Amino acid sequence: MAARLAQCATPGAGGCVTLLTRWEEHAAAISVHGGIALEEEASSVLVSGVEVARCAAEVRLNGGNRRPDAILLAVKHGGTQRAAADAAELLVLSRGGGGAEAACVVASLQNGMGNCAIVAAELARVGLLDGDSALPSVVVAQGVTSNGATLVAPGVVRHAGRGATELGISSHSTARDEDAVERLCAALSAAGLDAQRRDDIESVVWEKLAVNASINALTALLRVTNGAVATSPACRSLTRRIVGEVAAVARAEGATLSTAEVLTERALAVAERTATNQSSMLSDVLAARATEVDAIHGAVVRAGAARGVPTPANALLAELLAAAHETRAQRVEAKVVRAQACSS
Repeated sequence: MAARLAQCATPGAGGCVTLLTRWEEHAAAISVHGGIALEEEASSVLVSGVEVARCAAEVRLNGGNRRPDAILLAVKHGGTQRAAADAAELLVLSRGGGGAEAACVVASLQNGMGNCAIVAAELARVGLLDGDSALPSVVVAQGVTSNGATLVAPGVVRHAGRGATELGISSHSTARDEDAVERLCAALSAAGLDAQRRDDIESVVWEKLAVNASINALTALLRVTNGAVATSPACRSLTRRIVGEVAAVARAEGATLSTAEVLTERALAVAERTATNQSSMLSDVLAARATEVDAIHGAVVRAGAARGVPTPANALLAELLAAAHETRAQRVEAKVVRAQACSS
């Protein structure tokens, strides 16, 4: 996303794209090579103009200390707290820059639920969501994107699949500046990342969660690519149960969304369309990293408990993934046994 935005930024007019990352090898590679190597289909291009920062204090703000137009959070759920703290620090450092400043959009483009609540709490902690009219607005936005990107190596990103991005003001935001979200959508669209504003973003998030919940955990536990979810009769049956629970919880939460049957077919269609892909949760399991299960299945279970909606399938998946992570060191791997031909 940083590379795409940098391709259409105009530094002479004050445009600047900064990637804040604490992955030292990634930051070093971008600095050494002078940009991000962006791969897409059969082409590869070095995108210059992306500045790199390792903490909020290193970010060079437009026009001195003018606040950024937008801060996009694209980290795993486990990194949300730190990313939100960085966003808050950056906005505090840019406060009082002078001039008529538009609202800044802090947008979560992450999987699962609960990320915006963390962002809003961190901004409130530093006094940026207290409704002080003397301060330019800070809008907390929720985003959902079907763009696929893979970090191939430090400094190298593959844009694996194009898709729509939808953004809307989070229910955790005190500021309701729709124009600010429209400007961000326009900037993303100009960068080739088709984006539109949605008034019903919470419902959109629940619908994507239903798809994620049905594919991620099954592929991670079974260690298969996405296509297996669509071709296995047992997986298809499990998908119906998982999606049905998510849909029931979402409606109890007040979301307006498609029927469980439609959502199930959508999830299976996504699995078919991305048949050779490894889900992000499978990648995490294979790398022995903690997964985002708490923000996906865990969120469904907690919301269901609060609303009195049973979620046994999602609860079981969450526990199985937790158990798999806890016992990863004791895993028994299959050994290849070569059959020896016996001569008669």
